[in-house]
Amino acid sequence: MTLNCTVTGFRLGYGETRNQTYSYTFSCAPVDVTVYPSEFAMAVGQSQTLQWQFSPSNTQYGATVSFSSSDNSIADVDLNGKVIAKKVGTATITATTNYGTTATCEVTVVGLTLDKAEAEMHVGDQLRLAATLLPSGETQRVTWSSSDPAIARVVGGTVYALEWGECVITAKAIDNSALTSNCLIYVLPEQQQGGGCDVNGSGIVDVDDVNEVINYILAH
Repeated sequence: MTLNCTVTGFRLGYGETRNQTYSYTFSCAPVDVTVYPSEFAMAVGQSQTLQWQFSPSNTQYGATVSFSSSDNSIADVDLNGKVIAKKVGTATITATTNYGTTATCEVTVVGLTLDKAEAEMHVGDQLRLAATLLPSGETQRVTWSSSDPAIARVVGGTVYALEWGECVITAKAIDNSALTSNCLIYVLPEQQQGGGCDVNGSGIVDVDDVNEVINYILAH
């Protein structure tokens, strides 16, 4: 890097005073920057502040760095290098020094999804759910829970419908507890042979059973 500097001052000699202009040229070695970490993943809503170091380190005084993102809708970054995850995807964070040198960091914003967002079951039914990591599409190891185990319990991703009602099955990633996904389960009365449902327990399937279902839906 080359800096040109012009200075105007006074020159004294032989009984006279006059202005004199001096020009100087300075050659400076470039200052590089390294960003830590160089790549990482985080869930939507999480944030992480990047660290950086100038090289050579004894020239860091006077050196500055600014940050930018290749896609602010995926991962935004502020003036201090704080990265905020916005939506699932990949973005590149670039650190640029006032010497024109750069360093980059690859940020992957991940999400968790279930193969079903909601499902209808009958008492006694079983349903298998699977969790997938986005954007990679890899099967993800998760822990499972039910908002009401009396209605439907879940073991290893298999949902068991126990009682009429509704509940939410939640999957939480083992490696990142901020990654969660839900499936809303509607449990209907046990399906009777022949395809009907004796909802009110009268022993027959008729309009009263339909009214019972409608009243339940309106109440919930």
